[in-house]
Amino acid sequence: MKKRIALVVDASVMRAAGKTNHPVSSSCRKCLEQILCICHHVAITQSIRNEWNKHKSHFSRRWWLSMTARRKLKYIPHEDIFHEELNPSHISLNDADQKAIKKDCCLLEAALLSDHVIITLDDSIRKILLKTKRGLKLAKKIKWINPLIDKIEDLKNL
Repeated sequence: MKKRIALVVDASVMRAAGKTNHPVSSSCRKCLEQILCICHHVAITQSIRNEWNKHKSHFSRRWWLSMTARRKLKYIPHEDIFHEELNPSHISLNDADQKAIKKDCCLLEAALLSDHVIITLDDSIRKILLKTKRGLKLAKKIKWINPLIDKIEDLKNL
């Protein structure tokens, strides 16, 4: 029996997923459909939920309801834990990069508190982490999946 992995899905994927044939929309839609069909769950914090609510598409709202009905959401209650390794003051970055880290910190925390997988269209957070030795160490702990670039079928093999 395959292990159920808890994936973190960024609001960028929720917003982009739609019914059009545009490559971004269809890639995100197929990714969410794949998550729904396989045994994996989605790790979610209140901060991530709030972002989803702001940015969800009609398709992703229906997907969310299906995930809820199938009990495939794993709520992570302790999102207020700011991991020492995520503290921007401990990672030598400029102010703009530190602000970006703080903005997406909820994704990083959820990934570290679950199964270390983030699905996002936004590669900027990973690129920022790769700028420093400490950030590189953190980025290597996480499996980054971009629905537009990576093969969605690979979700089955996590």
